[in-house]
Amino acid sequence: MKQRKASFEEYAGIVIGGLIYFFVYVLHINDLLIAFPALFTYQAGSSQIGYWMKYGLLFVFVYVFTYLAARKVIDEKIKKKYLFLIKSYLIGFFLWLIVVIVTYSLNCEIGDTTNLVGGYATMLIIILFMRYKPKRFTNCELT
Repeated sequence: MKQRKASFEEYAGIVIGGLIYFFVYVLHINDLLIAFPALFTYQAGSSQIGYWMKYGLLFVFVYVFTYLAARKVIDEKIKKKYLFLIKSYLIGFFLWLIVVIVTYSLNCEIGDTTNLVGGYATMLIIILFMRYKPKRFTNCELT
């Protein structure tokens, strides 16, 4: 199996995505978190919802900006892979966000590490399910 060498644009997209995520999202999302009481508590800082909103979209940002930076030089197979990963990460992010909102409304506390591990594990499960989905889900027709 021949191994493909990543292009400069792909590496640049990873770096740019990480930097944009860090500077724009992490540093300025605190203003949003302080504005909404469900997302921020003055005793502990970010609530579990705010913590997941702050750190959950890391992979989405990296893959979106990698795709945007390298979309003109990569082949169709790699483009489909990036779009697949972006969709999977977004689905996993919103599924875990729903879990976090429900637990917050039930006054259940999820620790920061558990929150991140649970969210990233949900993203991984979504990726694995979408990659190796059973045959019964592939030929579904909406009636």
